[in-house]
Amino acid sequence: PLERLCIGGAFRIAKFEGNFYDPDGPVFVATSSMTAITKQMMKAIKLARRPGRMFLIKDHPLYPMHITESDDIQRTTKTIPETTGISAVFYGTGTSGLEGLLAGVPTYRFISDDQISIDVLPPHAKAIPISLSNLGEALDKKKIPQKLNWTSVYAPVDLAVWTRELNV
Repeated sequence: PLERLCIGGAFRIAKFEGNFYDPDGPVFVATSSMTAITKQMMKAIKLARRPGRMFLIKDHPLYPMHITESDDIQRTTKTIPETTGISAVFYGTGTSGLEGLLAGVPTYRFISDDQISIDVLPPHAKAIPISLSNLGEALDKKKIPQKLNWTSVYAPVDLAVWTRELNV
């Protein structure tokens, strides 16, 4: 019943502030929970390599993969809200795309030719679709999106609701 319905807010992605965009910074790459998608994303990265372009690879927390590091491809354990100075976010599935849009950096969603490309973003949050062959071209253009407003996606946490419902 509506009289019992309340919004307690979400702890999933904490509200974060700051300037995350640096046109000369590394590309933050969030790997997918789907191994085949991550492998294709790594192929796209190899095609997008340019002198001076760095890629930071963040493993999916439940599905780490073997990634060969090099001078321009390095792993990170930091999340997008913990990483400032990035030039773009490249992701395949999951909420990393939402974090990229909330951070106000160019955000590219990998679209596979032979796998289902899951889109979990709300309808008003638009990442730029990328195929295997056009990541480099998109990164060269550096199209900066309008920063997504956190409150257009999430409600602030109401600790009184959480305390009451969890009987804490």
